[in-house]
Amino acid sequence: NVQLTKAALRPGAGNMVNGILQKLVVKDFHIDPVDRYAPHDFVTPNGFFFSNSVKHSLDGSFAARLVRAL
Repeated sequence: NVQLTKAALRPGAGNMVNGILQKLVVKDFHIDPVDRYAPHDFVTPNGFFFSNSVKHSLDGSFAARLVRAL
């Protein structure tokens, strides 16, 4: 298993992260949804972890769980 995390605190950073994930997922990995590991309120519709500093009262962060394709 491989885990890739990226904090995206500036506008537009989410697009950069999504671009990186798209290239990795298509090439060698698939996304393993984090809903088994994080509360529902922190899971995006794509299965990523996302915390919002205003909504969750903690630092904003993003994480994607990726599993290498065999």
